[in-house]
Amino acid sequence: MPIKHEFVFKTIVRGSNNIETPTTITNELESLKKDAFNSTQPSDGKFTILIQKTGGVVSDGGIDIEGKLTPAQEKSATIIHDAALKAVTGNGDDKGKIKIVFVVKKN
Repeated sequence: MPIKHEFVFKTIVRGSNNIETPTTITNELESLKKDAFNSTQPSDGKFTILIQKTGGVVSDGGIDIEGKLTPAQEKSATIIHDAALKAVTGNGDDKGKIKIVFVVKKN
């Protein structure tokens, strides 16, 4: 019988070696974690952000949302997306990538 978790929170931030993860992203993810943990509301959502640069051309995958996020989580996703886009765009190299995944499930 599988274990049922009352609270699941997971974040993944992966990027190219030539791009430093902006503190805006880490601060927002930490804030999301605190808010989700302290909230009395159930939550079950996920967002993925992927920004890439190849040959100097930036490809913005936008924000892919699965499930249901709170308005505050959606706002944080937008802030994180904008910071990731700025980091990849401002990178002096012709290539780079940042991928962020946020998952929360709270019963």
